[in-house]
Amino acid sequence: MRLFPAAPGLILAFVLALCACSNVSEPTMPHYRRNPHPQQRYEVTLRLDDAPGPVLTLQGAAQYEVADLSCVPELAGTGVRPVPRHSLPATYIRTATDRYVIAVHADAMHDEDYHGLGVCRWKLAALHVSLHLADRQHRDIAIDPTLPGEALLSGRGSTLHFWRDGRPRVNPQDAVALDYQGPRTYREEIRADVFSVTFIPRASTP
Repeated sequence: MRLFPAAPGLILAFVLALCACSNVSEPTMPHYRRNPHPQQRYEVTLRLDDAPGPVLTLQGAAQYEVADLSCVPELAGTGVRPVPRHSLPATYIRTATDRYVIAVHADAMHDEDYHGLGVCRWKLAALHVSLHLADRQHRDIAIDPTLPGEALLSGRGSTLHFWRDGRPRVNPQDAVALDYQGPRTYREEIRADVFSVTFIPRASTP
């Protein structure tokens, strides 16, 4: 069978049709930028008391959100303005056994008119920490304590309690210990077998 090339006009019309279909989605969101000269530095001491074993790994991330959504366009046909969010890794140092200092900047994101609707102003929404510890049976326990941004900026801090003997993880991504605001939220028979993670924030110089 002999194949005949399509006419150039038909090819162009087909390409334009494809382009038109691909543009029916929402406009591309801008690339939100970091503040090149942050000044509002905070140091958060992370203290573990009565931990079941040594810390195997620690990772921290600061999450930022745009506070006033009037600077963000609505999603077409919904009337909803999506909340811009961005996470940045938080640096930390170990200062003692079961004690770390995590550094974050409240003004790490750049306030800017990203959408032509006014300046988007960012706020520090939360400090997330992911910890892996070994328990007394050398099992890997994963916990994810979080310090809300308001508590961090106000210097209030927070203490969260975890059950020391969480079950082994079937999936390495599964957290086996959930955070609670005090030992009394646990069953009475295990209240004496919990450990705590305390966040102690303070403002620091840049």
